[in-house]
Amino acid sequence: MEKLTEKVEVIGDMMFHELPERYWLEVTGNALEPTFSNGCKVRCERDARPENGDFATAYILQRGELKQVLGKVIFGLPKEFELPFEGHPGDTVRPMVVMAQSNPARQWSLPAEKLMGLHKVSAIAGEL
Repeated sequence: MEKLTEKVEVIGDMMFHELPERYWLEVTGNALEPTFSNGCKVRCERDARPENGDFATAYILQRGELKQVLGKVIFGLPKEFELPFEGHPGDTVRPMVVMAQSNPARQWSLPAEKLMGLHKVSAIAGEL
């Protein structure tokens, strides 16, 4: 992952559909330490598809609200899947994304039909 030393501007309360192709987020909490510490800034790329092993920001529709979570992609969606995903009536298999955190170590699964976006983390801001 690229480490940048340029000054970065973190997005504010921007609507999901207004996110630019590249944007910066500030990490809150210590769930991804030692890779990302509380307060560090990461660059996300809206149009870059994360692969297994990459870090990504997932945008999840939960009870009518859009939630954001940063994690490591353990098992992503196949390339032919587009988000937001809509299944077909009668489908018996639900595609899922599996993500993880490191502190404490745990994994969780996200149903593709609740996933609005999965944006790859491509850089971390260094000491500015």
